[in-house]
Amino acid sequence: MINDTKIRQLAEQNSLLHPFCMDNLQPHSYDVTLGDFIALPQYNHFTEERSWIKKGTIIPYKLQPLHFALGSTKETFKLPSDIVGVLCGKSTLARNGLVIESAGLIDQGFHGELTLEFFSQAPWPISLESGMRIGQVYFFEVDSPHYKFYKEIGNYNGQSGPTEPKYNI
Repeated sequence: MINDTKIRQLAEQNSLLHPFCMDNLQPHSYDVTLGDFIALPQYNHFTEERSWIKKGTIIPYKLQPLHFALGSTKETFKLPSDIVGVLCGKSTLARNGLVIESAGLIDQGFHGELTLEFFSQAPWPISLESGMRIGQVYFFEVDSPHYKFYKEIGNYNGQSGPTEPKYNI
């Protein structure tokens, strides 16, 4: 696992994530922040992205109980070939009933914003605001060369904003 010293070094070399904020650096992870848009599901597809920013004021989105939505990080990631990341939710948000992501592996070679999958299991609405700390990413060094490289085979490389699934089930 990579510690804060190496996370900072890689971020400052602009080869891990951007923008980088020292306040979001933790001893063994980096806190990611929620972007400005969400995508709301309709039957087998998502509505257009909806902005929270209105006349310079941040308008929180209220995720209703048992509802699902997609968001994304403000940060853009650019993982080198020897590092993978794992996205996890924040403990305080989880204790309030918000489940974040279930597909949290960030492959080596991935480039783009991270799409976040939100589900509310709370009996009350959960307020989501642009810029809030929404998750944390842990980074790990890969100990041997890869056989398949995400940059070449990945479905979601280069994504920006909440990205819908490539196919519906």
